[in-house]
Amino acid sequence: MARIKTYVIDGLLSDNDKVIGTDVDSLNQTKNYKLSDLRNYFVAGLSPEVGGTLRISEITYEGELDTPEDVANSLDPSFQVLPYHLVFINVNGQQFLLKEQDILIGEDELALSNSDFIEFPISVGPTGPAGPTGPTGPAGPQGEDGVSVVNDGISIDVTGSGTIEDPYTPNLLNLQKVVTSFPYTLSNNDDKHVVFLDNLKADVVVNIPNGLVNNFSATLVQKGEGEVELNNTGTATILYPSVEFENKIRGQHYYVDIEKEIATNNYYLLGDLKPYGDEDELILNSVTLDEGDDYILNYTLQFTAPSVKGWYKQNSSSLWLAATVVAQGSGAIGTDDLIVTIPITGSVNFKVTAVNPSIGTVVSSNVITQTIT
Repeated sequence: MARIKTYVIDGLLSDNDKVIGTDVDSLNQTKNYKLSDLRNYFVAGLSPEVGGTLRISEITYEGELDTPEDVANSLDPSFQVLPYHLVFINVNGQQFLLKEQDILIGEDELALSNSDFIEFPISVGPTGPAGPTGPTGPAGPQGEDGVSVVNDGISIDVTGSGTIEDPYTPNLLNLQKVVTSFPYTLSNNDDKHVVFLDNLKADVVVNIPNGLVNNFSATLVQKGEGEVELNNTGTATILYPSVEFENKIRGQHYYVDIEKEIATNNYYLLGDLKPYGDEDELILNSVTLDEGDDYILNYTLQFTAPSVKGWYKQNSSSLWLAATVVAQGSGAIGTDDLIVTIPITGSVNFKVTAVNPSIGTVVSSNVITQTIT
């Protein structure tokens, strides 16, 4: 028999490989032993402290308890932890690993403490220094165009520094001016202004010219007691409900807004215009029909004939329309006749208004109802 040291070493082991040994249970006979039998014998003989079956379990809890010891010590029934058994207790989403093995845990078992557990994930230390800056990313899409604002301190005041945290904020100022000299003609310098008209007791005129800036707007406030008349000049057109109102501010402390229609020469009067019909009553001595649709009105108060206006409306309407008025005679004093031409037939209301210079007020006829055929 060759010496053992001369045998070739087999680097590839298998279950059926054999080794030679002595069987002490058979009078020391020499026998072959398979490697698979030897492996099973060695594993079966290992004690739990040096070998066994690995297991992993997780106990999940959601409720008022907030520590692993409270959860483990309240388990009912008890939970058996085997050798080589990793047990995690999940307390409201936070995991803890039990250090102990081969024990029973629960309400009636040996109490555990928080020191018997390892928290997962393990708390990390303080944040380390920042790493180097990475490369610049691609540019984003271009934003919308902004609005250019000039901080002139007169019409616009801009606050802010222009940063993301403190952006520019434009604030429109309340622009005002006072006018004391008349007649006064509006200009582009009055655009977006409140113009106070300090006319005291005088009757004054404010002219609205053509050619003001597009979208011109202004507010006129009457401070004085005299009348403020609004007239157009050049190719400007003033538009307002002239059937019911005069081109005048209603009176002291009233206001009228003037709005230009974009780039046209149309100017709208909005607000407190002076209405017709708020005048004193002028009593007519007689009303006679003359030449079909003409009414001859005899008046007794003194007024200037060119200032007389006639008005008519159908009984069912609330809108007064202008009628043609012609004065007979001198038209200054006494009992001159007025011919009022009304261009409709049927049941009609009509009245006459006039300025009476002797008392400085406007007088009006009482409303007369007649059927015109």
